[in-house]
Amino acid sequence: MSPSISRRTVAVVAAATVSLFAALATASQAGASTYYACVKKNGSAHIYTKKPKCKKGESKLSWNNVGPTGKNGRNGLNGANGKNGTNGTNGTNGKEGAPGANGTARAFAVVSDTVEFAGVHTGFSGVTRPATGVYCLVPAAGSGLDQSGATVENPGSAAAVSVDWGWSGGGEFGNVELRQRPFGQCPAADFEVYTFKLNTAVSPVKYEFSNSIGFHIIVP
Repeated sequence: MSPSISRRTVAVVAAATVSLFAALATASQAGASTYYACVKKNGSAHIYTKKPKCKKGESKLSWNNVGPTGKNGRNGLNGANGKNGTNGTNGTNGKEGAPGANGTARAFAVVSDTVEFAGVHTGFSGVTRPATGVYCLVPAAGSGLDQSGATVENPGSAAAVSVDWGWSGGGEFGNVELRQRPFGQCPAADFEVYTFKLNTAVSPVKYEFSNSIGFHIIVP
């Protein structure tokens, strides 16, 4: 190859390279992603950002300036935990509720194993214990609970009775029952209640009258 041909070839390639970089710079600023070129047989080329119509004797080329998607980067380190927030202020106290409606029981009382009313009692004026495990509750005057008119066919007023462990000194296995008039050991007007304790020291075990059982009574 002659030196003159080599210089000519270098000049053509250099010119084509300069033209290519100039076109790419322009295309990059225009935001194009696909490039086109019309290349002559001598290596000179015209670069386009839009699809051209090449002249006779020119070859059409195209390529994309966007490469394949890169791999995802590594996850970043976890950030430090934030500081705890300050405690909120206490809410205001709610308003006091309205008083409840009065109960409908005509009488109620808690009787301790010491033969005393424990706390408030209504409808009864007194209590006695004439025998072991036998309690007589005296209806208050005007309460309408006098049991004097009771008969076998029409026994005295019904009442609910139950052991009150808080006022008992006899431990477990206590029992209590109401003895309705006209039977029993109390005066005719009174409510008569029996209290028992299970005797586990005998065989077979059995309930026996006991003074160690407190109870409560309600007359609806």
